[in-house]
Amino acid sequence: MRDFASLKYEIPQIVSYSAGKTLATEGTSEYDVMHYITFQSEADIETYNKHTSHQDFLKKHQGDWEKVLVINSDIHP
Repeated sequence: MRDFASLKYEIPQIVSYSAGKTLATEGTSEYDVMHYITFQSEADIETYNKHTSHQDFLKKHQGDWEKVLVINSDIHP
């Protein structure tokens, strides 16, 4: 989790970052950790996805995950 959190300091397009262990109220969850990253735009998400630091992180930790789920959303006030 520390390596993921450090991406905020390496990739300027990340506006904010938080994370925590997933709490399941009914049954069990398929995912044990959730990372929540905020960006200003879809273009910033694309820059993040292609950024060398992000790619290096994925290569370094690819064996650590059994499953990964990425969800992008657009929040309107």
